[in-house]
Amino acid sequence: MPTTTMSAALAAVAVLAGLWLPTQAGAQLSAVESLRPLMLAAIESGHGEGAYDTPESRAFFQRQFGTSAPLEYRVRRLAFLEGAPGCARLEVNARQSGVIDRNAEGRSAAPEDVAVTWQTSYCADGHFPEASQ
Repeated sequence: MPTTTMSAALAAVAVLAGLWLPTQAGAQLSAVESLRPLMLAAIESGHGEGAYDTPESRAFFQRQFGTSAPLEYRVRRLAFLEGAPGCARLEVNARQSGVIDRNAEGRSAAPEDVAVTWQTSYCADGHFPEASQ
């Protein structure tokens, strides 16, 4: 699978499931079952982090990417949205280690760490402001 396709797949999994900034050595991320609590924490306190790591996710990641490592998420608030109380622009980083990328011929490359970053706007009441406009 081309890197861009694999990265898009990783981003899609991250959005549906549940980020990458370096953590301090030995820091353990709290387990999360979705991205929502991390986004809410970022709106409230400026940042949220956790690891999406369930038996189902490990099995999926092993099949798709050749790794059972959890997705590590970091979310940070970039700015509050003007005129939208409780809403903020967020940066989401998803990182997974040991990912095996496959090229167009299906041959595997060496395992590597993969990171995807995107931005979104989200509100504390659970809606995406772009969707309501």
